[in-house]
Amino acid sequence: MDSGGSNSGPGAPPPPGGSWLPTTGSAAELRQVVAERLQGAGDATHESVLTACVELVANALDHAGGVTGFRIHHDRDTHTVRVEVDDRSAELPRPVIGRLDRLRGRGLAMISSVGRWGADRSGRGKTVWASIGCSCSRPTCPSAA
Repeated sequence: MDSGGSNSGPGAPPPPGGSWLPTTGSAAELRQVVAERLQGAGDATHESVLTACVELVANALDHAGGVTGFRIHHDRDTHTVRVEVDDRSAELPRPVIGRLDRLRGRGLAMISSVGRWGADRSGRGKTVWASIGCSCSRPTCPSAA
């Protein structure tokens, strides 16, 4: 997985493995980037990755001082999609048991329902990631570029 990548600038589409910072913070913008990166990966993969992206970005905005980097990588060899969101807080996320009658507190559980997640501290904050299996029916996954 290429997690290096450089920031391609606000609003510009990310290069493969590169960073993308949302300019408006809109869900529509995030959906567009996911759709472009996962063409041909299958509807189930698209929806699962979108769920993870939305929850990771929302958590960074709500709990960690904002998004400082975003990467999405579609690995055709392992048939997985990895999403990484960098933020400003070194505090690692802790899953909580969210009550069904609440609007908040279920993000990490939602990510767990579609894949795996984890977090790694970095120089000025952390990277929270999600790894989701690809549901494409082809012998190899389509390119994410």
